[in-house]
Amino acid sequence: MQGFKDTIKGRSEYKIVEERKGAGEIEVSAEVMGDILKENIEFDVVVGGNDPTALGVLSALQQHREDEGVLIYGIDGSPDVKAMIELGYVTGTSSQSPFSIGRVAAQTAYEHMSGVAVEKHIKLPSNIITKENLGEYEVNGWQ
Repeated sequence: MQGFKDTIKGRSEYKIVEERKGAGEIEVSAEVMGDILKENIEFDVVVGGNDPTALGVLSALQQHREDEGVLIYGIDGSPDVKAMIELGYVTGTSSQSPFSIGRVAAQTAYEHMSGVAVEKHIKLPSNIITKENLGEYEVNGWQ
């Protein structure tokens, strides 16, 4: 979520109107989104901290028939959300490659154990998966 906030910081066309925690769970996120809908808070985009949050948001929006025109984004690249992207219910998900993460983690650990100074924080590129590029990813697998 911090990467999202950093990206929109200082850009007047984006405004965070509400921020709540959904515990990273479908059921809790659905309940939280239901509460937001009852409070009549106006929004047109929801960014979930992970894909289960995005699925909970989708569930609540559909239950309240408020999903029309709302863009929903998750973070994970999960098979479930990619299926919802394919069906047009979710707009996108962000993911990193577990192969790259594992490779960099092992390489960094080896360097550290060998006495080489390593960075405390290492950022790896992430990918946005949308309907337009979904064919580049395995829908039934994790990214």
